[in-house]
Amino acid sequence: MLIVESQYLPPLSSIKILLHHTHIGFPVYEKFRKMSFQNRCMIPTANGVTTLSVPLAGGRDNARPLGEVRIDHSQRWQMRHWRTITSAYNRSPFFEFYEPSLRQLFETRFELLHDWNKALIDWLAKQMGIRLEMEDRAIQGEYPATGSVLPRNYQDPAIIADLPEYQQVFMDRLGFIPNMSCLDLLCCTGKKSAGHLGLML
Repeated sequence: MLIVESQYLPPLSSIKILLHHTHIGFPVYEKFRKMSFQNRCMIPTANGVTTLSVPLAGGRDNARPLGEVRIDHSQRWQMRHWRTITSAYNRSPFFEFYEPSLRQLFETRFELLHDWNKALIDWLAKQMGIRLEMEDRAIQGEYPATGSVLPRNYQDPAIIADLPEYQQVFMDRLGFIPNMSCLDLLCCTGKKSAGHLGLML
């Protein structure tokens, strides 16, 4: 079993590590880390890279264990995120196939950030045809395998060295932007996304 931190639609470097294992565990007693991918993801839009952040009850200085961090629904963030995702991917080759089930998730209220992240990771694995078993683990003090990838370093050469390049929606005006959210790869390449990550189905 691989121990990983739960992330919001993780960047490709994280999802590539995660999906190469059939059993993953989430350390729910690790403290929430601000300025991480635990509550944010990055997607390329017409105006460049856009960060989608899930607002948290108590703000980003939350000192609770990740398994207890609650989402602040007063800001109608799911509606705003969904509009941004739709605008970014409605011209992508495969968004129409994933839109109904993904929209249903964005219309479902999740109270805990960790539960939201797990639901999206489970959805992603199913769309890619990957069998994945997840469980929460009562582990403290063990640094998760995906925890070294942060918004401040996610495009470091060492991190993106073995990531695939593929046709992105706004590539003609922005060029290729590496290590975006796994949602970008899925909407742009569909079922071939698993092969892009070197996964054998």
